Amino acid sequence: MYKIFFPRSPTPSSDPTTDWNNVAADYNSTHIFRFSHGLTGTDPRADWFYPTAIGYIFAFLLITIFLRRISLLLFTSLRHVSTAGHAHHDQQIWSQNMFPFYSTLKRRLLDAPLFKHRHNDEFYLTKRISFGTLPTRNQTLILTVYMLWNLAFCLALPWNREKGHAIIAALRGRSGVLATFNLIPGILFAMRNNPLIWILNVSYDTFMLFHRWIARLAAAEAIIHTLCWLVNTYYAGNWAGVRYSLDSAASYRVAAVATSLLIFIVIQAWSPIRRAFYDTFVTFHRIAVYGSLVCIYLHLYYHSLGQIPFMYAIFGILGFEYLARIWGILSYNMSIRGRQFTKMSVEALPGNVSKVTISLAKPWKPRPGAIVHLYIPSLALWTSHPFSIAWYSNSTPNLRSGSEQLRRDDMLKQVSTITLLVHARKGMTRKLYNRAKWHDATPSSPHYITFGVVESPYSWSSRETRNAFDSYGTVLLFAGGIGITGVLHQILEIASRARRGQNSARKVCLTWAVASVEALSWVDEWVEQILYVAREVTGLDLQIKVFINEKRIKKEDVETGKEEVCMPGWRCEVDGVVGEVFDRRVGAMVVGVCGPGKLADGVRRAVRGRMGEGSFDFVEEGFSY
Repeated sequence: MYKIFFPRSPTPSSDPTTDWNNVAADYNSTHIFRFSHGLTGTDPRADWFYPTAIGYIFAFLLITIFLRRISLLLFTSLRHVSTAGHAHHDQQIWSQNMFPFYSTLKRRLLDAPLFKHRHNDEFYLTKRISFGTLPTRNQTLILTVYMLWNLAFCLALPWNREKGHAIIAALRGRSGVLATFNLIPGILFAMRNNPLIWILNVSYDTFMLFHRWIARLAAAEAIIHTLCWLVNTYYAGNWAGVRYSLDSAASYRVAAVATSLLIFIVIQAWSPIRRAFYDTFVTFHRIAVYGSLVCIYLHLYYHSLGQIPFMYAIFGILGFEYLARIWGILSYNMSIRGRQFTKMSVEALPGNVSKVTISLAKPWKPRPGAIVHLYIPSLALWTSHPFSIAWYSNSTPNLRSGSEQLRRDDMLKQVSTITLLVHARKGMTRKLYNRAKWHDATPSSPHYITFGVVESPYSWSSRETRNAFDSYGTVLLFAGGIGITGVLHQILEIASRARRGQNSARKVCLTWAVASVEALSWVDEWVEQILYVAREVTGLDLQIKVFINEKRIKKEDVETGKEEVCMPGWRCEVDGVVGEVFDRRVGAMVVGVCGPGKLADGVRRAVRGRMGEGSFDFVEEGFSY
C-alpha cells in the first residue's frame, strides 16, 4: 500500500528543457539535485506508516471520549428515571459522591485549569491587545502528547545513512507527509457542522482550540519541509540552483506560494491580531487558507504524490460544510410555499445593547443555549457573527396587506421569532447599535429594520440538549452581563419540564452579575414569563439573585415586588453563593456559567473546591472565538 507514495517523477532532468513534472521514476539517480527532488533519500514505507499510526491514535482517542460519553449518558439516564418528579427525600442518595476516583479526576485534570485558577480570563497587554486564554489541563495534555508524537515521527529517520543530505531528504519527505495529514483534523475541527461535536458531546470552543494548535503544527511541518528542500538545493547549486529549480518546475513555485501563505496565516491568526481586527481577520484568513490548499494540491498533483487523497478528504470536508451552511440559511430564511422571508428589527436598549428580533420564515424547534450566525450585508458584507439566542416565541406576524383576504391569510400564518441581545463593542456590533439608536422612529416603523439572514441554530455547548439538566435536583447558573442570553432559556426549559414532571429539578438558582441597574430592562418581560411558569410547579424552589456592581443605587431601583427575585446590595461573591446552594442542595447538583472569563474562573474555582464532597458537575458556556 505504501507504493502509492511513489511519484511518477521523483528526480529532475539534467536537461533544462525537460519538464520536471513528467520524468521517468528511474531517471538519472546520480543527478546533483537528487536529494532535493523526488524520493531519493526519503523513506516511503515509513512515510506511509507514521500518518497511519497518527490515524490510529486519533481513532483511539475518539473512541475513548465516545465511551466516556456513553457511560455518563447511561448514568445520568438512570438517575433521571429514578428521580424525575420525586420529592426531596427521594433524591438524597444521589447527592452523595458515589465515584471518588472520578471526582478526583475531574478536580485534578478534566475540569482543572492549566495552572492554579486562571483559564478563561484573558491576558491583556493593554486594554485593546489580548493574548488570549490558557487551555485546561486535559486539553494541554492531549495537545502535548499529539505534538510529541509528531516530533517523534519526524525524528524517526534512517540515521544509519552516511550522507547528511540523505537525512535531510528523509526529513523533507516525512515532514511533508505529516503536514498534509494534519491539515485534515486542522480543517475539520474548525467547521461549524463538525459531526464530532454532537457525537462526542465536546464543545465547539474545544475543537477551535485544537484547530488552532494543529494548524500551527501543520504549518511548522510544512515550513520544515520547504527548508529541507532549500538546504539540499542550495548545497547542490547555490542560489542559482534554487532559482533554476523554481524556474523549471511549477510544482516548486506553487509550493513556495503555499509556504508563504501558511506563514502569513500563522502570523495573522496570532491572538492579539485576530482579536483586535476580527472582521478583517476572517476575510483574509479564508482567502489565505483556500489559496494555500489549492497550491498544496497542485504541488502534489504535479508529481502525482500519494498524499492527493488527503487533499480530496479536505475538499470533501469543506464542500460538506458549505452545503450545510447554505441549507441552514435557506431552511429558516425562505419559505417558497408561504412566500415569506426572514424579517429583522433592531431596538437600542440602555447599556449599549441592541435587541434584535428575527421573524423566521419557517418554524424552529427551540433548543436552550443554541447559537445563530447572523449575516447583515449592510453592516458586515459577507461575514457572519455568532450570538446566543436569548429568547424564542411563536407569534402572529403583523403584516400590512392590500386586502381583507390577505390580512386574514396572514393571521393564520404562525412564524418563529427569536430574539438576540447584542452588546455593542466595535465593528459590526457597534454599527448595529448606532443604526438602531439614531433611527428616526415613526408609527409605522418604531424600530430600525434591516435585511439579514441567520444561519441555522447550532448546538455547540457540551450540554445543549433539551434534557441537559433533567437528572439534577439542584441547578445553579451564573451569568455575567450579556452572558444572561446563554442561560435564560435554560431556566425556562427547566421550569417547563418540571411542570410536566419530566425532570428532577427541585432547587433552581440563577445568579446574574451586572454593571448597572439599566441592564434589568433587557430581560424584564422574559423573567416574568419564567416566574409565571415556575409558580405553577409544586415543590420547585426558583430563586433569582441579581448582583449590581454600580456603587450608588437607589432603593426604589432594586425593589421588584417579586419574592423570587433578590437584589443584594453588594458585589457577587461566587464562593459564598456556591457554598450556600451546595449546603442546601437536593439530589445531584450542577453549576453552569456564562459570562466574562474572570467570573467563569471564579465559578470553576469554587466548584473544584467542593467536588469531592458530593455529586457535583460543572458546565461552562464560552464565547472564545
